[in-house]
Amino acid sequence: MTKKEAYIVLINLKNVESSRKSKLDVHLIWTSFLFWAGKYERALNYIQKISEKNNTIETYCWKGVLYYFLKDYSNAVYFLEKAEDINPKCMEVKYFLAEIFFAMAYIEKAEPKYRALTGNSSYKTWGLYGIGCCMLKENRHYESLAFLNKSLSL
Repeated sequence: MTKKEAYIVLINLKNVESSRKSKLDVHLIWTSFLFWAGKYERALNYIQKISEKNNTIETYCWKGVLYYFLKDYSNAVYFLEKAEDINPKCMEVKYFLAEIFFAMAYIEKAEPKYRALTGNSSYKTWGLYGIGCCMLKENRHYESLAFLNKSLSL
């Protein structure tokens, strides 16, 4: 997962969550600046301070993504699973978990998360591509090629 992909998904999550509340969150804007500057530890410290008062799915996702870029995958999974507990149907959380499980080489956990993404039109291409990559890692080349071609067609 690249920084751009992660940020796009975080913005999608913000748009979903902002439909529930219309308040502009300056703290998350500052966290975004630190994220793009590559100051992941400072961003994480900042988001930790604001999450003491307000633990939402959005703050858990930010923590998970920041830990991912710090290469601390176990903490990334921990916070993203907390976010998934809040909203088990959230596609953004499923995407992040799938990417982290794939990075950790937990293919058996990544593939079901990618499969869940194919039910959503916004994440279908990423889901099909992820399934293809998982199958490629498991040396299931023909099946992998079918999923990768399907993702290319979208």
